[in-house]
Amino acid sequence: MQKVKKIIYIGGGTGASVVLGGLKVHKNVQLTSVYPVTDSGGSTGRLLKENKDLLPMGDLRKMLLALMPENKTWKDILDFRFEKGEFEGHNLGNIIIANLQEKSGDIEKAIEELCKELKIKDKIMPVALKRADLCVELENGQVIKSETNIDEVIGFDGNLKIKKAWIEPKIKANPSVLKAIKEANLIVIGPGDLYTSVVACLCVSGIANALKASRAKIVYVSNIMTKFGQTNNFSVQDHVDVLEQYLGLGILDYVIYNKTKPSLEILKQHTEIKGNFVEFLNQKNTQKINYIGADLLGKAYKKKKSDVLIRSLIHHDSKKLAKILFELV
Repeated sequence: MQKVKKIIYIGGGTGASVVLGGLKVHKNVQLTSVYPVTDSGGSTGRLLKENKDLLPMGDLRKMLLALMPENKTWKDILDFRFEKGEFEGHNLGNIIIANLQEKSGDIEKAIEELCKELKIKDKIMPVALKRADLCVELENGQVIKSETNIDEVIGFDGNLKIKKAWIEPKIKANPSVLKAIKEANLIVIGPGDLYTSVVACLCVSGIANALKASRAKIVYVSNIMTKFGQTNNFSVQDHVDVLEQYLGLGILDYVIYNKTKPSLEILKQHTEIKGNFVEFLNQKNTQKINYIGADLLGKAYKKKKSDVLIRSLIHHDSKKLAKILFELV
C-alpha cells in the first residue's frame, strides 16, 4: 500500500481554495489547512464585533468549500451572500460558523462538527486558538493596526512600503498545528496576500521555529499580481525577501511562480485597483532556493455586487499548481 503523504497549506483567502481544491483529488494525500486568526474585515469583522470570543470565520469557510465533496446544496448555503436588507454583505456560511462556535464554545469542536457534516476527510486548523490584530509599521514610521485597515488601505498612503509586521497581543501557536508541521512531508505557504494572509500566520509564536525544525520540503507559491498597500511593484524575489524576514534564511526549498501574463483586458481591470503583474527577475540566489516557473494562470474571478472588499481578479489554475506541488512530495 502506498504511504499517505501529509501536506500542509498555510495562508488564507482565495489562495486556500486554489491549493486545496487542486490537491484534494489526489489519492493517498492527507491535507491540513492552517488559517490566520487576524481577519477583521467584511462579514467576518461584523460578526466579531458582536462576539469578541469568536475566532474569524471567513478563511475557514473558504477552506470548507475547497475541501468538501461536490454538494451543490451546501455550496450554495456556505457561499450565499445577502445582497439587500439588514444582512446585506453578510455571508450565510460565516453566520453558521459563528453560531456553531457560540454553541460549542470551542472552535476545534465546531470545525470537527462541520467537517463531519460536510464529509470532509482532511483537517482544518486555526493557526492559534486566540484572536489577535495584525499590525504593520510603514517606512515613514506610521503604525497601522487591524487586518482590515491594512487590507483595504484605510488611514494611510498605500504607496508607502511596509517596514515590518507583528501581531498584538502575542499569541502561541495552536498545538495541533505544531504537531501537523512536525509530521508533514510538504508544507505549502501561499499564495495569498503577503502580509494579511501569510505573514499574519508566521508572526504567531512557535510557527517559524516549527518550520525551521521541520524535515518537510517547504514551498512558497508566489502571487500572480501585486496588492496595493502591501506589495507595490514587487517581483517574485521581493515576496521571498519579505517571507525570509519572518522565516529566516535557508528555510524555503522551492518557490513556484506564474510566468504567463494575463490578458490586457484583465490587466487593465487590475490597474484600477492598483495591482501589477509579479515579474520574475533574475537575481542572485544566495539561498539555493529552487525556482519553478510555469503557466499557472487560471480563470478570472467574478466578484459579487454585495462583496465590498478589494479582491484580486486573477487566480492560479488549481490543477496545474497541484500537479507541480504533488511532484515535490
